[in-house]
Amino acid sequence: MADVLAEQGRVEELRARTDGGDQRASRRLLDVVENQGQADELRAKADAGDQRAAYRLVDVLARLRQIRVHGHSTVSQTLDTYCDLTKTLSSHAAETIDVLLN
Repeated sequence: MADVLAEQGRVEELRARTDGGDQRASRRLLDVVENQGQADELRAKADAGDQRAAYRLVDVLARLRQIRVHGHSTVSQTLDTYCDLTKTLSSHAAETIDVLLN
């Protein structure tokens, strides 16, 4: 069902299924959001602890950097966000490893 909803662009229904715990809908929602370049939504999910969203955000920001090379401040902001996100992901990975080892 999630695949059909994603193919038809029915994002709100995917969100509702995701909120209900449907992991397939969650992955497909991230697919749609990433393909649409919705960095803000991915950032919100990443800030809430969704690691898959965080990795996809990096991809979107990298694409935005390539697309928006004409706006220097936008490029700088994107690079800053990318660096911040990379640090956050590294921190979460270190915390996860620490918990697993202890």
